[in-house]
Amino acid sequence: MKYIIIVALLVGSLLETNPLLGQDNRPTQKDIDIQQLYIEANKEKLIGNTDEAITLFKEVMSKDKGNHGAAYELAKLYQEQGDKEKSIASAKQAAELDPNNEWYQLLYADLLREDNQFDKAATAYHELVKKHPRTDRYYYEWAYMLIRDNKPFEAVKAYDELEKIKGIDEGTSKRKYTIYMANNKPSKAEEEIKKLVQAFPREVSYRHTLAELYDNTGDKKKSQEVYKEILEIDPEDAIANIVMAEAFKKGGEELKYLNSVTELFKNPSINIDIKVKELFPYIKKASETKDDALKAKILELGKTLTEVHPEEAKAFSIYADLLYYTGDTETALTQYKKTADLDDGVFTVWEQILYILAELEKTEELIETSEEVMDIYPNQATVYYMNGVGNSMKNNHDDAVSSFDQALMMVGNDQALKFKIHVEMARSFFQLKEYDKSDKNFEVALGMSPRDYIVLNSYSYYLAQRGEKLERAKEMAKLANDLAPDRPSFLDTYGWVLYKMGDFEGAKKLIERALEKGGKTSADILEHYGDVLYQLNDVNGAVQYWQQAAQNGGTSDLLKKKIADKKLYE
Repeated sequence: MKYIIIVALLVGSLLETNPLLGQDNRPTQKDIDIQQLYIEANKEKLIGNTDEAITLFKEVMSKDKGNHGAAYELAKLYQEQGDKEKSIASAKQAAELDPNNEWYQLLYADLLREDNQFDKAATAYHELVKKHPRTDRYYYEWAYMLIRDNKPFEAVKAYDELEKIKGIDEGTSKRKYTIYMANNKPSKAEEEIKKLVQAFPREVSYRHTLAELYDNTGDKKKSQEVYKEILEIDPEDAIANIVMAEAFKKGGEELKYLNSVTELFKNPSINIDIKVKELFPYIKKASETKDDALKAKILELGKTLTEVHPEEAKAFSIYADLLYYTGDTETALTQYKKTADLDDGVFTVWEQILYILAELEKTEELIETSEEVMDIYPNQATVYYMNGVGNSMKNNHDDAVSSFDQALMMVGNDQALKFKIHVEMARSFFQLKEYDKSDKNFEVALGMSPRDYIVLNSYSYYLAQRGEKLERAKEMAKLANDLAPDRPSFLDTYGWVLYKMGDFEGAKKLIERALEKGGKTSADILEHYGDVLYQLNDVNGAVQYWQQAAQNGGTSDLLKKKIADKKLYE
């Protein structure tokens, strides 16, 4: 039954493709044999026996060289097998045998296109255009093949022929516009877009293209005229409004410019990306400007974004950036959190939240948040580093070291982060009194950045605290002070190193300079100066400075004991 159905189907298709059937004359035995062979070939094709079908269709062609149907079927079978050369040859044969058959001609043209024979493909599609002038696709294919054959202006002629039939059309005009622009023919490109503007006067997108053309060719006057026309059609067009406001910006009147786009920012129907693009350059300017009115306006527009687009994470993100870089860190943190609530898939936002929590010394929240972010980003070294920083701030140094170790395993080639991890590990190991590990991490960090004065100062101070490697500590303290002179904490460290080396007069001079340069509110510097005075036999002076240290936040039991007993305890 299956084969009866197949044969019935084949007979139907055979009437369309086999030149021997449907003739008035009674077929000869040879004709009947060829017809039977053709049916068998089609049957093998339908049941998937491609090789057998090819053999049979070739046999048909050997017995009937004018059998265009067999040539066409062979072309498709060779195409299925990926044999481009034989497929093209058979398609060409079918097309030549029956030049009026659209499907033969189309298969031949498509195969030439796929084989990158652009010149021949262009000719084949042109033949299709001649025979089927109302089929748009053939014009587009013809033109595209001419472009690929590096004949762009002949492609324009192909589009012109289609335009004669269809009239002014976006597809043809825009393609011609692109060709002219790509080949440095702006006046010709202008003509094409003007056609669209005239044909569709209410469609502002064509006027935008025309205005951009004028901008690109430096004709700002014409560009402004077109944008004015756009605003007459659509007074709320965002781009046109912004462009018209640009005159204020170019004249240095940035506050006027921002005032002129305020209503656009308040309009919820205008795409937020346009607004963000305009506001983004002002992040840096807001942090640098001395103009309070300009800064206030920038921040106002940032806040407006969040009010007009309350479901857009990017609105809160740019507002948070503006707040952070203008020094309102607390409010910035709130806005970054809202950003993350709306879209928790932007790692840089989480990263900024963690850094701000550390900056604000919100230790508990830093630890908790970093642990939450680990679930979202389990392979981000920064998250483990910040968790380590939080634990270090809370004096959970074992936990801190564990997190820093995890961060090191993930850090990859991020040398800046790797440097920071080693520095923090060195500090935590010092607090754990694992001094060899502390020194090792400090040395690794200095190997990566030998002139980092903060690390030089920290390492030298820790060595001085231990009273070990004091020559190395002195060398580093001197270099840190050379690189960053007159920093109170650096002067104090250098003085403290000298103190530990027994050079009390040298220590006194350096710590006095630290006090003069702003160290009079530092409990550590005041206490150190008291210790120096005691060693120089000025007990009253020592007690006085220890008391000042206590008044400025010094709370250690040792400091209290020194004040009470009027005696130095190391």
